[in-house]
Amino acid sequence: MLSSVRWKGRLLGAVALLATSTGVVAAQATGVIEGRVTEQGSGRPLAGAQVFVAGTTIGTVTGDQGTFRITGVPARQVEVRIRLIGYAPVNRQVVVQAGETTRLDVEVAISALQLEQVVVTGTGGQVEVKKLGNTIATVQPPQFAPITSPSQLLTAREAGVSVLPASGLTGEGARIRIRGNASLSMSNEPIVFVDGVRINAGGGFGDNVGAGGGGRPSRLDDIDPSTIERVEILKGAAAATLYGTEASNGVIQIFTKKGATGQARWSFNAEQAALNYPEGRIKDNCGSAKSDTAAARLSTFWGRTIRPFEPFCINASKEILGLGYGTTLNGSVTGGTGGYTYFASVRYADENGPMDVGWLGGLAVDKVRRIQGLTNLGLVPFNTLKLGIRMSYADALQQVPQNNNNIYGITSLAMFAKPELANCDKSSLASPGRCTGAGNMYGNAAFMTLREATQQQVENRAGRFTGVFDAIYTPTDNITANITFGVDATDDRSFLFRYFRYDVDRFTGNNITGQRNIDANSDRQYTVDTKLNWKSRILGMESDFVVGAQGFIVKQNFSGGSNTNFPGPGLEVVSAGSTPNVTERFVQTVNGGFFVQDQLGWRDFAFVTLGGRYDYSSTFGENAGGVFYPKVSFSVVPSDRPGWNAPLGLSTFRIRGAYGKSGRQPNAFDKFTTFAPLSSELGSGLAPSGLGNPDLRPEVSTEWEGGTEMGFLQNRLGVDLTYWNRKVTDALVAKQFPVSGGFRNLQLANVGV
Repeated sequence: MLSSVRWKGRLLGAVALLATSTGVVAAQATGVIEGRVTEQGSGRPLAGAQVFVAGTTIGTVTGDQGTFRITGVPARQVEVRIRLIGYAPVNRQVVVQAGETTRLDVEVAISALQLEQVVVTGTGGQVEVKKLGNTIATVQPPQFAPITSPSQLLTAREAGVSVLPASGLTGEGARIRIRGNASLSMSNEPIVFVDGVRINAGGGFGDNVGAGGGGRPSRLDDIDPSTIERVEILKGAAAATLYGTEASNGVIQIFTKKGATGQARWSFNAEQAALNYPEGRIKDNCGSAKSDTAAARLSTFWGRTIRPFEPFCINASKEILGLGYGTTLNGSVTGGTGGYTYFASVRYADENGPMDVGWLGGLAVDKVRRIQGLTNLGLVPFNTLKLGIRMSYADALQQVPQNNNNIYGITSLAMFAKPELANCDKSSLASPGRCTGAGNMYGNAAFMTLREATQQQVENRAGRFTGVFDAIYTPTDNITANITFGVDATDDRSFLFRYFRYDVDRFTGNNITGQRNIDANSDRQYTVDTKLNWKSRILGMESDFVVGAQGFIVKQNFSGGSNTNFPGPGLEVVSAGSTPNVTERFVQTVNGGFFVQDQLGWRDFAFVTLGGRYDYSSTFGENAGGVFYPKVSFSVVPSDRPGWNAPLGLSTFRIRGAYGKSGRQPNAFDKFTTFAPLSSELGSGLAPSGLGNPDLRPEVSTEWEGGTEMGFLQNRLGVDLTYWNRKVTDALVAKQFPVSGGFRNLQLANVGV
């Protein structure tokens, strides 16, 4: 765990847009709404509130003083809606006069429940939370708390969402679990979307490169946290049915900030951080001299009196941990008119972690540097058509020491130091506990000395582009068509390097004549998502019918190599060694499906949702059939009935329930029998590799959940209770096939019914 101290500065400015002759003419048919949004009771101004005109694309976001200004508002009576997470929604009717400014000041009340909040993930369209029977959590970045990564944003923000931290080294990615593990053999990570496009949320260094037991970068943290507007989280199969065969572990969708009509607003931020490990977390290394001779030697080495069989202690970990620091700079601009909006942001983040081993003279560093940029454009060429274009690029450089559960890791070697074995037998003593040359300053008993561990270098460099195009067509008030195209492209390169005779203490025997491993990974993820929404009335009930189709293509290229036994110093390329090894593989998977859903509402307080998805995956072969995943849910809000008299101060009351299925597919080649290349004196050949299983099916998670929300004291106190139950059938489990058949690798099979 790290503790940190941060300071943050912020400068806001506004640049007025020049009025053109076209704008003057437009003003004759439109007007302006301006005002201020404050908190009810305290009168505190509220920043970040969404203020928009219902039925249009016109809106803005309040500034630091709670003020807003909306231009290009049609000259008629309009409904203005104010939305801010943590507060009750407010609707106001105002009359706008052509060429004039209408004043609208609004007070909003704190609300612990957000049943009126609109969500889109897993719903097929924009839906109020109160109409859903399943749980959809919304996380909004805190206004003032420093958030350095999306992983940190999700930490301890929502019940049932666990962010498992790594060792604490700078730049290491966290693992995310939603309602625990759902699979025994496959990944338990949720799938991640950004603005409707699926992204690579994995990480790591590659097949040949590693930094130890668990330490690795995360591609999720390539996203600039300052550009995140909100995060929606689907918890489990009952909520994630519409995402099909890969969604049984839940779905996370990140929505980035968009522009708002009004004058250009500029924001500049600077942040400085100091990081250190808390004292006392890592215990001392203790030992004792076993003889008078050893006591005399150790007294000289440590510069203090050490008696035979009397314990004495040092703390090797404390000596390699110091004060880290981080610097973050970012700026953004947002604005627009009735015909277009824009948001652009750029961020530079550099963090040097608290591991301080430079004094040992090695190559290892604990450092990460990220450069991130995003542009988000919204266009409204016609009243019935809205277009969105989003582009982002990130460049990340991460350097890490060998770490975590690793016999050659710096942290593990420090924790297992034995002060009674410390010596400078192969050099002279420069000062207490310090050798001028080869020696074993911390008495490491095996593998390598702490100083030799710092001579190892691990680095990862990644470049990432994400592009999204979406179009929303609304030919009539009750019909909406939506289409989204997107690509997420990541290229990263990693290397592990041990130079020729890096064994500075002449202790280790691990590839002392040099080693270099490299990996180059290319990941492409393509998304196509189409939906058609039709609102109507059926038998006196409101119907919200959605039909849609999704397709995902993932292409991954992995290539790399390794070599050892370099002929001399100064050689740092793989081809210089004498024992080369080359790896290469290509994987492509295609997943797709179509879904149908209808949500029926009665008198705006009782709702039933029926739907399902028919899903296909190339993992099971081109001729394999699909899998159907159904869903059904209900939601009843008695407190929305006219005449509700709030018994016991219960101002809001809802009961809900949901049932649904989702799945998890095996890896691309788990179905097929595969062979590995074999070289020998007699020539090349093949050796058994993976036995495969042609009968593989996706493992299916069936989940039901029920719950209630209750609001007391005018929703200032909220209670949210959820019970869920999950059953996994056809679980994918790796089992051992008899090795007498020649195939030693585990075989994946479906178990359970």
